[in-house]
Amino acid sequence: MRLRGNWGLGRVLLSREEALCTLLGLAVAEKLGMPLFASELGRARRKIGDAFPSVEQRRLAPLRERIFVGQPASAAVRASYGRADAGVTRRLQSAFVELRVVTVGYSREDGHRSVRSVEPHALVINWPAWYLLARDLERGVTRTFRLDRFISVDPENATFTSMAPAMVREVLESSGVAFARV
Repeated sequence: MRLRGNWGLGRVLLSREEALCTLLGLAVAEKLGMPLFASELGRARRKIGDAFPSVEQRRLAPLRERIFVGQPASAAVRASYGRADAGVTRRLQSAFVELRVVTVGYSREDGHRSVRSVEPHALVINWPAWYLLARDLERGVTRTFRLDRFISVDPENATFTSMAPAMVREVLESSGVAFARV
């Protein structure tokens, strides 16, 4: 069997979350510098993005400004990084997109566990590690949390206004993170 040069997918029905995941996945792959098919990634992302209704396109642009790709993780981080819990990350994903405050259970590297109320402002990828840049509401500080260390995520009713991209960049730069926006 051979594919024609101008073949297409036809009518593919994706949920809003599936389409968003596809677009962001393509954008992240571009920023990670995937060596093969790099130009095709950009074209595919643009075509899928153009298929979104204009109201969804307007929602996607600010979301992309909140996702950053940094340098690969250190050997120590790669060795200790585990698989994040799918249910936990699914709830975090929804809260991240909806700008919703979450109560999280978190386990530090030393095993100390805590419960915090945070605003999930940005995602940072230091491949293969993923981090959440969040405002800790009880402590009044902005810090990063490794996604594989979340024990629980419970969305609250409260919403927040996303940090300005310049402020997110400033926080990341002050912590020594080299990055590019997705």
